[in-house]
Amino acid sequence: MGVLTRVWERIRRPRRAVNSVELLQRAERLRREGRYEEGAALVRAALAQDPRSTLAQLLDGYFHAALRESEAARASFRAVLTLDPEHPRALLGLARIAFEGGDAATAGQLLERALHIYPDFPEALALLDAARSVTGAAAAVAPSGVTAARLAQIARPDGTRECYLLAADGGVVFAHPATATRDALAAHLARVASLGAATLARAGMGPLRRAAVSANPGTTFLQTDGRQVLAVTLPPEVPVAIGHGQTAELWKRFTAEGAA
Repeated sequence: MGVLTRVWERIRRPRRAVNSVELLQRAERLRREGRYEEGAALVRAALAQDPRSTLAQLLDGYFHAALRESEAARASFRAVLTLDPEHPRALLGLARIAFEGGDAATAGQLLERALHIYPDFPEALALLDAARSVTGAAAAVAPSGVTAARLAQIARPDGTRECYLLAADGGVVFAHPATATRDALAAHLARVASLGAATLARAGMGPLRRAAVSANPGTTFLQTDGRQVLAVTLPPEVPVAIGHGQTAELWKRFTAEGAA
């Protein structure tokens, strides 16, 4: 009976309330594991306990950004700045949203503010390099219809969902499929490549040559020589090594046509 009594006492014992600091620690672990929706729920619980927590508002912005909820992320980062007008990471968060939205000039202004507060801020320095390169890029020369028609005849990897060849500043050379959102997607891909190149350059790791980005429709494989970017989105089940190999082979075929 003694064992049963102890078990019953444990069951009946009231659980200790979890405070906001513990909730945020758990949320940060979930963020690092990529479990964004679970982490966001913990942050909401922490904000209910302490709505003036800058860390909770900042994490809220991170989760919204990871879930592609730009307006909500922007509101959270602005809430941080209301509490702490010189918070460099909130400024970086707003700059990322502006940059991904195609407003490199605003991103640059926000990053300069962040770097004035925290000069040795590697993420802000890398993004500022990318913003400046996009802002100063020359307009791409529109490719001829003949070039696009030739590239359309080249076989793409099985299961290809999207295939873009673009100039470094986002000008479209070839797009499949040619949807109404083609230019916006091309500009986004160019910004991703530019940011990756700037980050590697800041780290002293040489130029960006290839990358793989996981997204909802699959995995997008990038290959670039600094002047042009090839982006191929393949089904999520395609292994990364195979995807890189197929993208490299397609790059060679485009090069043979004199387009890359």
